Amino acid sequence: MPRRTATYARTMAKKSASGASGKPAKSRAPAKRSTKAKGKAGDGESESEPVPIEVPRPRPLNEMIGHRRAVGAMGTAFSSGRLHHAWIFAGPKGVGKFTAALGFAAAALDPTTKIGKDGVPTPDPRSRVQQMLTAGTHPDLHVVVKEFARFSANSKIREAKLRNIPLDVIKHHLIEPIELSSTLNEGGLASKVFIVDEAELIDPAGQNTLLKTLEEPPAGSLLILVTSAEERLLPTVRSRCQRVGFTPLSADDMRMWMESGDAFAEAGGRDVDPVIGDWMLSIAGGSPGRMIDTLGRGMAEWGPMLAPMLDQAVAGTFVAELGPSMAELAERLAVADVARNENASKEQANREAGRLLLHIVAERVRQSMGREPSDAGRFERAASAIEALQEAERYIDCNVHSLFVMESAVVGLTQAMSGAR
Repeated sequence: MPRRTATYARTMAKKSASGASGKPAKSRAPAKRSTKAKGKAGDGESESEPVPIEVPRPRPLNEMIGHRRAVGAMGTAFSSGRLHHAWIFAGPKGVGKFTAALGFAAAALDPTTKIGKDGVPTPDPRSRVQQMLTAGTHPDLHVVVKEFARFSANSKIREAKLRNIPLDVIKHHLIEPIELSSTLNEGGLASKVFIVDEAELIDPAGQNTLLKTLEEPPAGSLLILVTSAEERLLPTVRSRCQRVGFTPLSADDMRMWMESGDAFAEAGGRDVDPVIGDWMLSIAGGSPGRMIDTLGRGMAEWGPMLAPMLDQAVAGTFVAELGPSMAELAERLAVADVARNENASKEQANREAGRLLLHIVAERVRQSMGREPSDAGRFERAASAIEALQEAERYIDCNVHSLFVMESAVVGLTQAMSGAR
C-alpha cells in the first residue's frame, strides 16, 4: 500500500444539525487532500482543488442535551482505560450523532481527559489538543464525507451524482491514511480518529474493503461510523464495531435546546412566531437538525396551510386537497435541493423529499396517540396508519409518481384513523 506524506482531509460539509446546546465555533479551513487531481492526457481529468468549508469544533460531551444513555456508554468505555477500535453511532437524522462523535474523538485524542463526577469523559478545554481542534488544525482528526468525491482524480467519480460514498473516497481518505503514523500522538486513548458521516452511503465495495481495517486495525486508530440507516451497513461491518444508539430528544430537551443554544437562533428561530414554532416542534420529531432544516428550507411556512388538513386526516376525515398539496411541496423541495447543488441527483432528491413529507404525517399520527387516553382503539388505528405510510414509502423507493404516492398515503391514513382500514 503506497504511503503518502501529506496530511489527509479533516473536514466535512457544513452540518446544520447539533444535539448540543450553544453555538459551535467554526473555522475556515481548506479541505486538504493527499494529492492533487492532475490531468492526464486523453482521460479528460483536470486538477481540482477543494474550496474552504466550515468546520464545526468538537463540543464537550458534557454539553450534550439529551442522550444520557449514549453519553453514559461512552463514559463507561473511557473508564476502562482503553477504547475499542471501531464504533457505530446509530440513530435518526439530526439528533446529534455527529456532534457526539466529534466530542468522543476530542476526548479520545486528549491525554488530559478525565471522567467527571457525572461519569462523562471531559478534556481540559485549555489543552493543546483542544486548542488545535477548536482552530480546525489538528492533523489526526479526519472526517470523511461523500462530498470528497468532488475532488477525486477520477473524472467519472467527480461528475457522478452524490448518491453514495464511492470506494475511491474510502481508499484515499480512510484506508490509506489510517495506516500512516499519527502526527502528534500526545498520549490520549487514541492517536488518530476517523469519522465517516452518513456511513450507510459507503458502497458495498467500500464496505468490503473496510473489513480488513476493522479486522486488523492500526495501533492507536479509532474509527466512528455515523449512520441514520444502520441496516444498510453489512453485517460483517456491524459485527466488528461497538454500537452506541441515539434516540430523538424529548419535548423538554428540544425546548431546552431551542432556548439555551444559539444554533436555533442563528438559523432564524429567534424571530419565529410562537404558532409557527409549535408547528416546527411538532414536525421535528425530537431532531434539532430537522428543526434547523425546517427553517432553512422554508418548511416553517407550511404550518398554516398543512397543519389543519393533517389534523382532519388524523381525526379520520378525508381531505381531498391534502395529497396534491403534499406532492406539490415535495416537488418544490426536490427542485430547490437540486438547484443548490448541480451534482445532486433529482431522483434521490425526489425520494428524500417524499420521505420527509411522510415523516411529517407520521409525527402527527404519533402525537395523536397521547390524546383521548380513554380511547382504547387509538393505538391500533395509529399502527394501521403507520403501515399505510410505510406502504407509501415503498412506492417512493419504486419511483412511483409523487402525486399517486401522496394521495395513496392520505387515503390509507384516513381509512386507518377512521377505523375503516
